[in-house]
Amino acid sequence: MPEQASNLILSFLASSETHKQDIATTSLALTDAVHSSPDEAASSLPESDRISRLERHTSDGVVQQHHLEIDKMDCYIKEWKPSTTQSLLSPISTIGACDIIDHTFGKTFLTNLKLEVHSSDLFKRLKPAKTAMDHSINDLATSLSSFTGQNLNQYSTSARDDLSVIIPRSFRAKPQFQSQYPFLHSMILSIEHSAKRNLENESTSSKIEFDSSMTSVQFAIYPGDANSGYARHCDTGSQCNHEVTEKQSDSTQYPIHDKAQRIITAVYYLTEDDWQIEDGGCLRIFDNTRDSKNSHDIVPHADRLVLFRSDLVEHEVLPSTKKTRMAITVWLYGRFISRIEKVSAKNQKEVSNPIKKSCIEIQDSVSHKVFVAKKQCVLPINVDSSSHDSENIFVSIPAYRDTETHPTILSLLENASFPNRIYIGVVYQYDISSGEEQLMYQGLRSSLPLPWSASNFRSLTLDCRDATGPCYARYLAQSLHRNEEYILQIDSHMRFRPKWDEYLIQQLHRCEHPERSVLTTYPPGYSLPNFIPLETRATILVPWKFDKDKMLRQKGRLLRNSVGGNEKDIDCKNIRCLLFAGGFNFSSSLVMKICPYDGTLHHLFFGEEISMAIRLYTSGIDLFTPPTTVCYHLWSRSHRTTFQTDFGVSAHISDHATKDDKSSSIDTIRRLCLGEGLRSVRSIDKFWKELGVDFDGEISRNAGNAGLEPYAFVSPTSTIEMKTELVQDALEVLLKRNPRTKVERK
Repeated sequence: MPEQASNLILSFLASSETHKQDIATTSLALTDAVHSSPDEAASSLPESDRISRLERHTSDGVVQQHHLEIDKMDCYIKEWKPSTTQSLLSPISTIGACDIIDHTFGKTFLTNLKLEVHSSDLFKRLKPAKTAMDHSINDLATSLSSFTGQNLNQYSTSARDDLSVIIPRSFRAKPQFQSQYPFLHSMILSIEHSAKRNLENESTSSKIEFDSSMTSVQFAIYPGDANSGYARHCDTGSQCNHEVTEKQSDSTQYPIHDKAQRIITAVYYLTEDDWQIEDGGCLRIFDNTRDSKNSHDIVPHADRLVLFRSDLVEHEVLPSTKKTRMAITVWLYGRFISRIEKVSAKNQKEVSNPIKKSCIEIQDSVSHKVFVAKKQCVLPINVDSSSHDSENIFVSIPAYRDTETHPTILSLLENASFPNRIYIGVVYQYDISSGEEQLMYQGLRSSLPLPWSASNFRSLTLDCRDATGPCYARYLAQSLHRNEEYILQIDSHMRFRPKWDEYLIQQLHRCEHPERSVLTTYPPGYSLPNFIPLETRATILVPWKFDKDKMLRQKGRLLRNSVGGNEKDIDCKNIRCLLFAGGFNFSSSLVMKICPYDGTLHHLFFGEEISMAIRLYTSGIDLFTPPTTVCYHLWSRSHRTTFQTDFGVSAHISDHATKDDKSSSIDTIRRLCLGEGLRSVRSIDKFWKELGVDFDGEISRNAGNAGLEPYAFVSPTSTIEMKTELVQDALEVLLKRNPRTKVERK
């Protein structure tokens, strides 16, 4: 084995040793706890986590019980959605011919798959990866070397820098593979079966006919050396078929392949749990044209499955900066065999909202050209008959050099039940000395629909050099409020579900004290240009960690459908929370009068939201999470220049005045966290106690559940917590079976 491969494998295994010991300890604990009644132990777990027990030997010869989350009798990916099918069958662009499925198989499955890979001989078989072109060049170099007598192989290079191994089809077909690699086998089957069930469906207007005998599987790792990656390429081995999306709308015939070829690429990441975008290793997806620089980066989060069209999507693997990136790729082979039906314009139903369109204009952040993208179907929200249709909503939007501002406004209006009762205030922050930016943003404002924009749109313009962060911008945006009954504060890169305005008012009035309540959360994400997932489950904010400035950071967690009662009640019950999202919150305008934004908090980012949460709590105002998704947020920042980039806030601050402003803002927040300058309806001590956080830096284990049961969430907060929860469940079974058993709880 080459020295590079040997060193990388040793490094990876060394970093995984503690992880493997944790797994072994937990597995043995589970085995001891449920030894007398494995069936009863399995029944104590949630139905969605049905477990098949599987015995296999680890490298030290100890027989352990491993838990397989995928039900082997129903081997499908449960998180596959209609939007996944739409993206792969009828993409509007090559970037749109891709979908992401997070929490695909669950942390338990991921943990055991990692252990399975570590304990096998896959690492021993890893070799420097080469493309088909690399092999051709090497063969040519070898031939020329024999002819010239010189060693020309030393000049050959590779487009790839990873170590990989192809798992042969002949080996995967043997029973030995299923017994030696049960988790990997189940993963491959799940991807194959899910693709066949959803993309080979006879009821769809176009479909793919798969050939499972040709499925190929690769295991690969990239070292975290900030250098190794895989250059832009197409998985079919040639230039991707861009003509498909360019001509698709003008043709009734979907391209038919004469023979099966690589058609779907599925990449499953086995990375570390705390992988962040700063760690690199992203999968970069490019748009239609070969010379285009437009792209979208996908972070390789653990237990994430990325699906895309092999024949359409050109992509690149970016270098990992610190950590080893490990992934399993499954290539499905097949061909298109059906026709696409054109939708006649006369059959399309007109909607009551006169502002609605069948497409949306998106501005390219690089070329600033405006192009048109088809608007995806977004599921409407269930609402009761409206009794508040005469009340107005003010929407507050701070926008920092963001080309998504205009599409966000259009999405608000197009999806509102009563757009004429929507009033929008925008604080534009851009380079006013740039004729290009001036023309662009003035053009955006002039293109807003009339007569709505003449009466319902207000704006302020601030030179980006005078901007001081989100708090000051939100403070200015609130100054554009003109006595509307409600206020919705959002970011400038959002998409909304139909009837969002009715739904928010309805849900606010389901609170015990509507005038002193706020609906808030981190929404799920959408992707450019206009890809909106069909995810409608709620997310709730929970404490995450303290940063270097000792500011409490928070994150959103996705809830299961069962939260809030049965399916009929799912859209009715708000879920109480304690944390506040600056980019999405809805309340009566009274709340803004009680707790307006502090315009003196300059150059403050992480601290804005916890300060508002504390001020609202101590003023007697309750926060709630809506029980279903209302909108979607663009979490990627690649399309725009950010305030942090312009001012260097994310790296270092060179300007002394800016440094002083930030320090002053942080000191203000710290004093608030200690109870200074607050109202006294409720105490600050009670806030921290309810939140489960000690401001000195301690976050309790249950704080990440926001007062809900652990299984209320799609995935546990961490692998360790999940394993602890499984052990506790097993102990409960043991106690029920043997009441006299004494167990010391810690």
